[in-house]
Formats: sequence, C-alpha cells, structure tokens
Amino acid sequence: MRLSRISVLFIMGVMTGCASVPLNVYYDHEVTAPAIPFKRAKPDYPPSAARNNISGFIVADLVIAENGTVEAINIIESVPSGVFDKNGENAIKKWQYKPARLNGEPVKQYTKVRLDWNI
Repeated sequence: MRLSRISVLFIMGVMTGCASVPLNVYYDHEVTAPAIPFKRAKPDYPPSAARNNISGFIVADLVIAENGTVEAINIIESVPSGVFDKNGENAIKKWQYKPARLNGEPVKQYTKVRLDWNI
C-alpha cells in the first residue's frame, strides 16, 4: 500500500512538472530568424551593493513570446548569489524583441542573457 501511494505521488509530481513546460519553444538554431532585442531597460544597481563596492552578474534563460515580450525568466547563475537577481529580473521584464520566426510565422524562442554590474 505504501509503495503505491509513493508511486502515485511521484507520477502526480512528474505530470505537474510536465504541465509547466512551455510547448513549441525553439532554440536559435531551430528557427529561420532568431529573436532580436530592440528595447532593453538597464537594470538598477542595488544601493547596498554600490555602497559596498560589490560587482557581479546574473545569467538567465528567457522565453521570448510570439509577440516579442519576455514570457519567462529563470536565473541560472548569480554572482554573488542573490545580490543582483531582483534588479536583473525587473529590467528583463521590460525588454522587447522582434520575435523569432519559423518559416515566416512568429514562434516562442529560448535565449540566454548575461547582465553585469561593475563599480
């Protein structure tokens, strides 16, 4: 009985995780024309990091929607950890792209960006 309950919970977790994965999202090499940024908001420097002369960066995976807006942001690297994440995300949310195209039709695209903060 216990094993089957664990199995059910595992399957439910897998199904829930799969439901959140975007469908039909392409990488640069899979599209005929990749997304091109045309509006990028500059991220603010966190005041506490500036006061303490802290420099750093974030690397984020993005999903660019068919209309050119940033649909999803996932920070995959942050140095120092957590210091620049919020400011980076806030700026990236405002970015706009000329959407990627596959055979003339706009499509969603994965891309990766790096933002640097230097004193």
